[in-house]
Amino acid sequence: MPQLTPIRLNQHQRGDSGIIPWSWTRIDEQGVEHPVSLVGYKVSMTFKNHLYDQSTDDETEDTNGKTTLKGFNNKLFKIDIDCDDPTQMSGIDPAKGEVLFKIPKQATWVEPGKYHWDIVVENKTSKITTTLAKGTMEIVGHATNRLTTDSPEA
Repeated sequence: MPQLTPIRLNQHQRGDSGIIPWSWTRIDEQGVEHPVSLVGYKVSMTFKNHLYDQSTDDETEDTNGKTTLKGFNNKLFKIDIDCDDPTQMSGIDPAKGEVLFKIPKQATWVEPGKYHWDIVVENKTSKITTTLAKGTMEIVGHATNRLTTDSPEA
């Protein structure tokens, strides 16, 4: 399998919602790009601390017995899309390889810093999964959106 080149997404304001568009394409022998249908697939975008990529234990602890991930409830987020469910398509066509990952503001209520993400597709029939993209995104704080111990509002 070819090595994935990491993609750096733009900075995202802490506590803000957002949308990340993504499309699956392939390049043929003539160098022409074609969409790959996502019909029959589930697509997931997962955001995590870098340490999750180096450990199979999601409860990684430092030497003081605390989890190494900092944020609301010490958790990041995963966005799952069933490409056959029209209510999740927001007017786009998964047959053209397109999806929109909607990020709720609660998901970005984490300590500002660089986080890692990946996109995995799963064939719903065979259950075979493939990681198609990976990269980083920086969550940034600002003066009116300080890190607090309060939980984010719904």
